[in-house]
Amino acid sequence: MIKIKQVGKKAVHLILNIDGARLLLSRMNLPGDITIRLDESSLKITKGTVIDLKIIINDEDDRISFLGTTFVLELDSDTLEYFRKRLEDCLNGGDFSPAELCEASFGSLVISMYAILI
Repeated sequence: MIKIKQVGKKAVHLILNIDGARLLLSRMNLPGDITIRLDESSLKITKGTVIDLKIIINDEDDRISFLGTTFVLELDSDTLEYFRKRLEDCLNGGDFSPAELCEASFGSLVISMYAILI
């Protein structure tokens, strides 16, 4: 399960269970961008429905955007590697703590992204 939920004006949670974490990690180990179908989304920062999550390596600033029904999370390679390492640690019995994943720009806002393993 992979969900995206907005929990405040400037905070978004990426919520994963073990299966979702395994799926995301397996896609991170493939070359290129990552696109995954979401199980659920609840976002106020977009008026449309969000169906997919796409993660792009941009090697610039972390950014959030929307492309049709896709939540696009652009991460630099260091942030993506940090995320990958934390997912691996989690799947090997560790905790996903702290939950902070990144701070990403969305227009004039800075959105705090958190990854929550349930």
